[in-house]
Amino acid sequence: NGAKYVLMADAGGALPVSINTPVTLTFSDSGGAVLPDSAQLATGEFKPTTLEAPVTNFPSPAPVGPYVEPGSLLARPTALTMFGNFGLQNSNGTWSLYIRDDSGFPITGQIAGGWGLEILPSTVAGVSVSGRVFTADGRGLRNATVTITDQNGVVRPVTTSSFGFYQFDDVATGGTYTIRVFSRFFRFPPRTLQVVGNLSDVDFVGQE
Repeated sequence: NGAKYVLMADAGGALPVSINTPVTLTFSDSGGAVLPDSAQLATGEFKPTTLEAPVTNFPSPAPVGPYVEPGSLLARPTALTMFGNFGLQNSNGTWSLYIRDDSGFPITGQIAGGWGLEILPSTVAGVSVSGRVFTADGRGLRNATVTITDQNGVVRPVTTSSFGFYQFDDVATGGTYTIRVFSRFFRFPPRTLQVVGNLSDVDFVGQE
């Protein structure tokens, strides 16, 4: 559809990725973290991250800006997500990935393992969001309250099982949701997720 979306900009500082210790970066709207500004890049699942704006134009044959720049906040409006730019549309066509060095010099590295896309099918029916809540020492936390809040502020609560498991059913796709965990003994940072299909392993570890 002609969308021009930046997955990563100005992350990782000046620290190179060694060919002996390569990393695999997975970009997902449901990622639980953003890329570091000046720390070493590491394998993991991240939200698309841009740390300085605006991103200057890529050289031809890449399209010129302005580009959609997702920023570096975990909570972001749908318009800055991948789903908001590519979701619920015909995915057939040419997908192109462009990379340039921030210094303007020719790139001497490579994407040794290649790159790929995972396009999830849309669904009319609701999907499930599930995971597990752990204590700080890794045990399943029972009877914790887990809530999921949609973009309209509607809150749905569930209680964790004896081993800390929870699940929300019939969650509408295409929206951004915030999941929070409440316990008398532990603190849990909230997570904001873009739901485009079934999500499992949305886990939480308590902080004392």
